[in-house]
Amino acid sequence: QNHFDEAITSFNKSLEIRERLFGNNSREYAQTCNGLGNTYHLVGDNKSAISYFQRTYKIEIAEYGGNHPTVAATLVNMANCYSDQGQYIKANSLLEDAEKILEGFIKGHVIESVYSNQAINLKSEPKET
Repeated sequence: QNHFDEAITSFNKSLEIRERLFGNNSREYAQTCNGLGNTYHLVGDNKSAISYFQRTYKIEIAEYGGNHPTVAATLVNMANCYSDQGQYIKANSLLEDAEKILEGFIKGHVIESVYSNQAINLKSEPKET
C-alpha cells in the first residue's frame, strides 16, 4: 500500500506541473490522469479511478476525436472499474463502445493500406507502348 500512496503523491505533483506547463486539456495532463486512474484502480478505489478516467476521456475526445485506439483504451479502463463495482451493464456498454472504435480504426487502416498498395503497384507497372 505504501508504494501506491507514494505513486499517487507523485502523480498528483506531476498533474500540478503538467497543468501549469501544458494546461488541463493537454495530452500530457491526460496521460497523468490516466496514470492516477490506473493507480487508484489497483488499490481498489474505483470511484476515484473512474473520475480520473473520465477526465482522460474528455481530453482524448477533444484531442483525437471519437475513433482512436487511445480513447478505446480509456473506455476499457473505465469498464474494468465499473465491472469491479458490480456495474456490469455499464461496463459492457463501455466495452462495446471500445470495440466499435477499434473495429472502425482497424478497418480504416486496412482500407488505407489497400489503396496505398494499389497506388504503388500502379506506379511500378510498366507502361504500354
